This record gives sequence, C-alpha cells and structure tokens, in this order.
Amino acid sequence: MLVSADGTRRQQLSTGEQKSIATDRVVLVPGPANEVLWVREIYRLFISDNKTFAGTAAELDQRGAPFLQGKRWSDHAVKRILTHPKYKGTAIYNRTTERLCSKSRKVPEPEWIVVPDAFEPLVEPRTFEAAQEALRLRFWHRSNEQVLEQLKSILETHGHLSTAILRLHGLSPGGLNHRFGSMIKAYDLIGYQTMYKKTAENRLHVRKIRSELMQQLVEMFPGRVSIFSWAWRRRNCLKLRNGIKVAVRVCRSIKLVTKGRMWVLQAARDERCRITLVAGMNPENTAIEAFYLTTRLKNPCKVHITENSEWLQRGVRLEDLRSFYEVVMTRQWDSPS
Repeated sequence: MLVSADGTRRQQLSTGEQKSIATDRVVLVPGPANEVLWVREIYRLFISDNKTFAGTAAELDQRGAPFLQGKRWSDHAVKRILTHPKYKGTAIYNRTTERLCSKSRKVPEPEWIVVPDAFEPLVEPRTFEAAQEALRLRFWHRSNEQVLEQLKSILETHGHLSTAILRLHGLSPGGLNHRFGSMIKAYDLIGYQTMYKKTAENRLHVRKIRSELMQQLVEMFPGRVSIFSWAWRRRNCLKLRNGIKVAVRVCRSIKLVTKGRMWVLQAARDERCRITLVAGMNPENTAIEAFYLTTRLKNPCKVHITENSEWLQRGVRLEDLRSFYEVVMTRQWDSPS
C-alpha cells in the first residue's frame, strides 16, 4: 500500500510497481480475503496435519489455491510463508547488506532492526511461533545419522532417490548439500549409487575450473578486473573497471562417434553479458587448452561446439590470457539480437 508522508493511503500497488515520490512510503496490508484464508490454511496443514513443505505445496495445487501469476506452488514458497515474520505483523530490516554492487551477504541477527506490530498480521503470533517450534523439532535438531536413516527408509520405499521424492518426504536438496557437502556424498554414505553421479561430478569439476580461471584473471589484472555477482541464483561474471561485464563459459571435452571431439556448452537461457570468454578443455578434461572471446549466446539447451563453430568464429582466439584485457577493451562487440 502506498501512503503519503502523513500516513494517508494513496493506492494499492500492483505486482512490479514501485513508489515514485521520495516522501511517500510503502507499507504492507492484508491482501484479498481468499488469499489470507489460504495463508492460514498453510499454517494449519503444517502444524495440525504435520504436512511437509512439499506435501503442503502439492495439496495447495490440488485444491486450486492461487499462486503468483498462475504458477504452481513449491516447497520454497511454503517455507517462506511459514518462516517470514511479516505474517505475524513484524517488520525486520537490515537482514542483508549489498554495498556498491557487491555480493549480498547476511547480517548477524543481533544487528537486525525488528519492529513488532508494524502492520496487521495474517496469523496470530502464537500460531507463527507454533510453526517455528514444529520446524525446529522436525528438521533443525536432527543429527546427520537420523537424516541418513530417513534416506535409507525412503530408498527402501521407492527403490530409488530423486529431488522430487526427497521433497515429498520433507527433505530438501539444499539441506543435504549443507549437511554433507552434496547430494552425491549423502547418497554415498547410505550406499546408493545414482546413474547421475558421473554427471554431477563432471559439473562440480567444471565449476571448480571456472572459479579458478576467474580468480586467475582477477590476479593477473589487479584493479582492472573483478568478479561480479548478480542477484540470487544467477551465474557470476567478470567485470572490468569501465563497467563491461564478461560471461565465463568453461566447456568439457567429449568424443562423439559421428562428429569426433567437441566441447559441451551448457545451457544459458538468460545470459546478460554482451561478451563471453569461452574456455575449451583438453581431451582428458584436466586443463584448458583454448580461450575464445566472442559475443553473447543465449542457448536454451546444451549444445556441442568446435573451434569452427560460427559463434566462436565471430570472436577471437586468445594465444594466452595475458591479452584478455586488451582484446575486451579494444574490440567492437556487437551482440546479435
């Protein structure tokens, strides 16, 4: 709700709208009555019916509960509703900080600014606290051994494990990653070998090589090249001193029966950088053998490329990384639409 400096309500903002006058303020108010009822139903399903996040999301979809722009409910959406203090009328500021386009980081809880009864609650405070207690008993206070026992039980029930199955039983991939380092390591601890293990290992290896490459460039050009992080869940990139951003794509090498050796370019549906640094790995995938600077490519799915690919031919091959900065700064980069 948009309000004036003296507290007079001006209008209710629609999704994506922002205030335009500096003296105006934005406050939270209850939404449509039917949506408020669904929020309260989420708390009831979780507290009284012992539903998991995924189980609650599935029931909401089944019962036709409205969500953002017709999207399906997710366990993440349910968790946010159950854990965000705004639903009990409490406003919290200074939970994160992001200065001068740096990566967002969490602020220690003692430094948060908490304002109780800042606006009308959607659930009673005691209901909110009951949900937090249920969360602590159900998830946070369990040992690694208890989680592994649950994984074994789920495996015996279904015969295999997947992200969808884990969420149905109240386990999140992110939680397993936090506890054990990765889902694959958790699977190894219970003796489960997934067919996707090799794929996951390859992905982690490429991420490691990419991170080392970006750090190497930052060290080669101190003060001129830095690592820039976009918003949550978006791949980071390199940023030059003049503001130019360069995407970094590391490609594994594979050998196809019909086409021979090629590089695997993973999907990037929302690439924003006009310039891309492509690093092709050697046949053993132990090191990078070729560097290319070229234009932006938004590929919605995985593609196979060679050094003769049209996209690479639009750019320039670097003899070594020492020429990276000069080429980026002096070449004209006209990205195709």
